[in-house]
Amino acid sequence: MKTSIKGESMKAEKKTYFQKPQTMEEILSHRTVRRADKGIVAEISNLSIDDALVVPPFIPERFESRQHYLKRVESIMLPRVHVSDIRKNHLTPYKLLEDAVSNFKLGFGAGYTYRSVKDGVHSRVYFDDCIAGDLLFTYLAQAGRTYFEAKPYNGVQEATIKGGKFKVSVPSRTKKMCRYKFTMEFVPVAGCVNNDILWTHTHSDHLCLSKQNDFSYRYNRVQQWDPHEIAAYFSIAAEAARRGDSSVAEHTALVRPTQKTVDFYTKITHQVAVDVRDERGRSHKRPLNQAEREALLVAYVKRNGIRESFVQLTELNRFATYP
Repeated sequence: MKTSIKGESMKAEKKTYFQKPQTMEEILSHRTVRRADKGIVAEISNLSIDDALVVPPFIPERFESRQHYLKRVESIMLPRVHVSDIRKNHLTPYKLLEDAVSNFKLGFGAGYTYRSVKDGVHSRVYFDDCIAGDLLFTYLAQAGRTYFEAKPYNGVQEATIKGGKFKVSVPSRTKKMCRYKFTMEFVPVAGCVNNDILWTHTHSDHLCLSKQNDFSYRYNRVQQWDPHEIAAYFSIAAEAARRGDSSVAEHTALVRPTQKTVDFYTKITHQVAVDVRDERGRSHKRPLNQAEREALLVAYVKRNGIRESFVQLTELNRFATYP
């Protein structure tokens, strides 16, 4: 049975800034339509604004749905390291992610995963959600709005061991929806002696529709970062940096898309359609769904490397341009 949060439905209308094309007319009309059978990432990267691309289904058939793919396909796995290794070798989450991307052998996947040093719990981040979170953060930051609230409320002494604990308020991307209010804890902050391991178990108590079908491993629950949490963390990091504390931005596995990646993402959402067949075998075209976008983003990151695709949060003062 499907449930909703504060009356939000799957068909809730997106605010204009966050809308993607929903019809083939929006994607294909007034453009030169081409077809691609292989080398899809390269074909998309080379699209001009006047071109559109129709691609064949490229998600392996063993995944019966979008959710099944996101839930079961292999992700880029950051190596599990011991506390002594992190401190001795000065390992950062971004360097671990860079190495993991380089070592990832599959041509497709879904996001990246890392394990908590504290309790072994997996956290998973989709590249698609990194972009959605960045879009939400950028929208508010560029507009100069004060919709974000990120207020620390644990004591100074406690923060030196457990990091920061913040009450956060994040607006919905859908019309007429209330803000999401939640708590984020174990956030690396200046003066905390455990910052170099704390990032592995930063989490929140946030719940929304994107988490309803959260997946799990056989022995461990999995924390899925969603766009609201990502945008909230960006907000905390930006405010901390404004006060001279770079700990929040440096000690995290969360990343921001480069302008090059945003341009690629804009093409896959605005200029690409997939040609599929319905149950009767009839051909029809539709926009790419999240699983397809995520598969292409993983392939894109593999092709270009993490440093060309997604950057650390230390560059929060530089915003990507979204359409």
